[in-house]
Amino acid sequence: MKKQKDWQHKGPYNLRSFNILKEPTGILAEFKQFLQSEEFAQYLSLITGLQPISSDFDICEYLPGQSYTLAHDNDPEMRKEGLDVMVCLMPEQEWDSEEHGGSRHYVLAGEEEELVTIEPRANCLAIVYRDKVEDHNGGLLHFTRFVNHTAPSSIFQYQGIYRLQQEESEPESSGKYEKDSD
Repeated sequence: MKKQKDWQHKGPYNLRSFNILKEPTGILAEFKQFLQSEEFAQYLSLITGLQPISSDFDICEYLPGQSYTLAHDNDPEMRKEGLDVMVCLMPEQEWDSEEHGGSRHYVLAGEEEELVTIEPRANCLAIVYRDKVEDHNGGLLHFTRFVNHTAPSSIFQYQGIYRLQQEESEPESSGKYEKDSD
């Protein structure tokens, strides 16, 4: 799966450092297509009661000793409201997030207390509703703890956001799944 030329670094370093698979093929492409499908969006609607309208997914690699993201309320990626969807792909192994890092943490902007922590686990799906950040005191931000050099492997995960239908405004149209309103 891994050839250096297939991966692109995602920065800038003052906000994040991890790799994105440029052109997934085979089963990786098929699973990404499934995550962006109308059927998966309907499933998300069923379990959340929200109305997903479009999605944007990447296949990411978090390397030991190199990868992290920071919570930053001026980052346009953090200002997007929607459902964060993550599927972690890694070998079945013991993973201690305190020792190895790689966990994703959600905090309210301007607060220090963590609301949710998602530990890396093989073949697990995590879904988090994220409100958009209106100012420095509102919204839900996330960051991924630095993956320590002692980690037993890289963390590979599909991660993306489903935009949600807004009652008072027109939906955004950027992604694979867009529901027709007949």
